[in-house]
Amino acid sequence: NPKVLFGASNESLEPEIRIFASTDGGAKWSEGAGPQFNPNTCAWGDPSVAIAPHGGRQYVAFTEKSICVPGTDLTPYLVVATRGSTGGKWTVRRVARPATKFGFDDKAAISVDAGGRAYVAWSRLLRGKFQTTVVSSSADGGRTWSKPLPVSRRLVAPQLVSIAAG
Repeated sequence: NPKVLFGASNESLEPEIRIFASTDGGAKWSEGAGPQFNPNTCAWGDPSVAIAPHGGRQYVAFTEKSICVPGTDLTPYLVVATRGSTGGKWTVRRVARPATKFGFDDKAAISVDAGGRAYVAWSRLLRGKFQTTVVSSSADGGRTWSKPLPVSRRLVAPQLVSIAAG
């Protein structure tokens, strides 16, 4: 539906993401706090959004931190929230546990193909000082996610991942 628009942003004053939605091609917008995986954690990453074809399931991928204070925290992890339509109830899933004890996930990107399979890619610290881009997918509307697989073991500190699905 070309009249359905959906976006998200990080919030610089509060540890949360913001969700924006329109069902009339952008003439009017709703705005609100984004979903959370755990009410005791804080959304602390740059969100990425996608809308699935054939029904318009909405996805937002972002990182959460286990400590809700500004600054470095070595435990941010990737979550993806989905809802059936604008205004629907969010279902939030952690895509995977950190790869290492003090690992982190960062800079998620999400896309949905024509068949409805969602793909999420992000930067992940795999061990010690080795960071790469990993990809996971879901064929059931974001309820379950495949094991994250590295795109390449030769990348050095990749950031700003993007992904598209055809």
